[in-house]
Amino acid sequence: MATGGPPGGLKIGLDEFFPIGTQVEVTTIHGVKHKGSVLSVDPSSKQMILACPSETASKRSSLGQDSNLCDITLVNMTHLSDLQTISTGSVLPNQSTNVQSLQPINVTEVRQRIPRNIELKKKRASASGNGVAPEVQTLFDKLSHQYFCEWQDKNIHMVELKVTIKEPYWDLDCVIGPHNKQSSVDHVRQLVSQHKNKLQYNCNAILSNSQGPPTNKPNKTLGTK
Repeated sequence: MATGGPPGGLKIGLDEFFPIGTQVEVTTIHGVKHKGSVLSVDPSSKQMILACPSETASKRSSLGQDSNLCDITLVNMTHLSDLQTISTGSVLPNQSTNVQSLQPINVTEVRQRIPRNIELKKKRASASGNGVAPEVQTLFDKLSHQYFCEWQDKNIHMVELKVTIKEPYWDLDCVIGPHNKQSSVDHVRQLVSQHKNKLQYNCNAILSNSQGPPTNKPNKTLGTK
């Protein structure tokens, strides 16, 4: 096996191959050991997936319950200090499931997940206000649990209600909307007021706790010792 890679580690060449079911024992450059059966190896990213004996499985077995379990461990092969092949086979660590019976990966479903996950990441990124205070971000997050919201510069726009919350956010006049949406404006003003009161309450509680319990010291007046 070729050497190189990170200090103290192994560099696995692209020609290295471990058949599914191969029993291996690996040691990371941090001294952590894993022993189990190979489920998959990706030469391009140098990742190995191992099915390792599960502590949960042994506990369930002692209780007479289904113990057909194993821990799945993802190993970065470029961060290994040692890799030993124990044996070749096709049985998982619990010795009851043949690796050939594992369900194949649905490539079509995996490909469909990619654009969904990208869109989800974009939505999460768009949910973060640029240069707004943390308490304003919490207001946005709170409203987003009920309504679809988006940032328009530093203003919070509630798309469905057609209501916008402008800086400095907390005054009633900051919540605006069309004349025919006055009920929606009043509703959002109530939500903003409730969130503002909650933040103020939490802030006061933190200040009170930081000051500690009151002391029973006698009051002093000028000229007394």
